Amino acid sequence: MLLVGGGIGLVVLALLCVTVTIVVTAGGDEDPPPKADQATGRPGAVTYKVVPDLCVLIDTAPFKQVYPVEQERRPTTLPGQSFTSVSCDVGVSSGKGDFDGGTVRVQVDIFGADSAADGPRRSFDGQQKYARDKGVPTTDVAGLGQAAFSYTEKSLGLYVIARDDNLWLRANFGVLGDVTAKAEDLIARLVKVCQDVLPKLKT
Repeated sequence: MLLVGGGIGLVVLALLCVTVTIVVTAGGDEDPPPKADQATGRPGAVTYKVVPDLCVLIDTAPFKQVYPVEQERRPTTLPGQSFTSVSCDVGVSSGKGDFDGGTVRVQVDIFGADSAADGPRRSFDGQQKYARDKGVPTTDVAGLGQAAFSYTEKSLGLYVIARDDNLWLRANFGVLGDVTAKAEDLIARLVKVCQDVLPKLKT
């Protein structure tokens, strides 16, 4: 199949969306994660707010050295009863060919007060269980929220997962092909994107 123009962004976005439902399905048998319309009943600190367009806050400067061309930004908002999920997909490219680029995706779930204590932790633990069940090694990430880790899935891309107060974050960088060769460098760039956006979401 031949892709031209912005085709790579659409294909990569499709790959990234494969795991969208992980956080609401990957909890343990004894303590399943809450559904989007189910509050946990435990109040917690609310220090992050929902924004109408996450793309306005995303700075992809850490990727400019390797992917200097930005192709498209696509914001999404999915409201729910216990949390609202906002995300942004940014297509980036080296400018050297249709297949030399990828998509930076940042998704944050902002939980209300009734779910702030348990919601982000359960989503975080569910994502860890997902990686563990697939035999994918994870690496702790310092300096990002109360807890964070990263992992790489060869066929899907690079992931950074974090939680902080009433926020759960999942960031991805997806490319066509094998990303493992440059995984460490690209994850470091993705972490910088996340570290930049979190303070902008503070109430």
